[in-house]
Amino acid sequence: MVNGLQSFVNGINEATRMESGKEYNLGRLIEDLEKQPGELEIVVKRGKVPICFDSYRGYYNRLSIDYEDRKSMKTPTLVEEFLRMAKNANGKTFTGYKGGDFVMDKQTPIYVSNYGEAEGLKVVGIKRVKNKVVIKTRYEE
Repeated sequence: MVNGLQSFVNGINEATRMESGKEYNLGRLIEDLEKQPGELEIVVKRGKVPICFDSYRGYYNRLSIDYEDRKSMKTPTLVEEFLRMAKNANGKTFTGYKGGDFVMDKQTPIYVSNYGEAEGLKVVGIKRVKNKVVIKTRYEE
């Protein structure tokens, strides 16, 4: 029964992703990061630094960028390191907060939220601000 239920959920997730194909997604993030100098620091919120990708609590079939306070880190996350994380997320299976396996790909939309949280901050692009690259977001309910 679990396999049947997982197949059903996968079908719903695929339909949802097809509808969201025009949104900013992992593929566009990778393309945009490749255009930036690798030695620049990347930030997601004021004083917050991206540390990894997870399944987003709000929609398990979407990615979430987890972050930490810059002050608690020994070194900043650089564009080249974050680009490597983004490329590794492509094709990877993530487990949803309450279970289920979700394969993420270049069409997958991205949010900024720590594991187990659903902050509603959707990634809409990146921009260079002086000596940093900032991940741009907007609130989505």
